Amino acid sequence: MFTKKPTAYLQAANDPAKRQELRQRTKKHGEIAGGIAKTWIADCVQKDEELLAFDTKITEAVWQIVYETCK
Repeated sequence: MFTKKPTAYLQAANDPAKRQELRQRTKKHGEIAGGIAKTWIADCVQKDEELLAFDTKITEAVWQIVYETCK
């Protein structure tokens, strides 16, 4: 996908300490991004469940109205 490496990687290519620092920073950023994504997904799932519950209540109310008017 990407053919050109960022300059930070090129600068760290010959220095093991810089490479390790870059790996740790990249790992930390990945963990932060993963936590944010997990939170967003949980929020989306919760909102979807709330919407489904609301839809079920509306459907039940409509069926109840239909049932009562058809007696």
